[in-house]
Amino acid sequence: MSSMNTGLQDAMFEAASETLENMAFMEVVAQKERREEIKYFSALEVKAPAAGTLTLVTTPRLAREITEGLVDPEDGEPSEEMIFDALSELINTIGGRLMRILTPEDETFSLGLPKCFSSSTHEFGESDEFARFEIDGQNFLVVVSGDALIQYGAAVNTGD
Repeated sequence: MSSMNTGLQDAMFEAASETLENMAFMEVVAQKERREEIKYFSALEVKAPAAGTLTLVTTPRLAREITEGLVDPEDGEPSEEMIFDALSELINTIGGRLMRILTPEDETFSLGLPKCFSSSTHEFGESDEFARFEIDGQNFLVVVSGDALIQYGAAVNTGD
């Protein structure tokens, strides 16, 4: 696990909390401990100004609750496709907000398309940056992977 880049983690928390509070009307609380029951993933490639991946990780129950907050209740119980669409929209929005926080106004950034999947296990790298949250008692993580993106985030927040 990473060395706790506070500036990058603060930016990750700001991007995720603003997105969830504004889109799904859910309160977000920072979390320090890792829990094992997380199963839904949505990954977004960051292409520029520094390569890396931003991954959203959550429990199936919270993913369903988030989806219910984003879609019309008349659409009925959310399907897995609807949940993955909602998670894709969230990671896109979080990624855009995070990169706006990290990227100076005179620079641009480029993002790929989100990819969603469910899994009982998924390994992250030793140097990855984690921002852990609790929403309605459920786990929600934002993970930044890729040395170039992590270093870019650290440099922007420290002024290097």
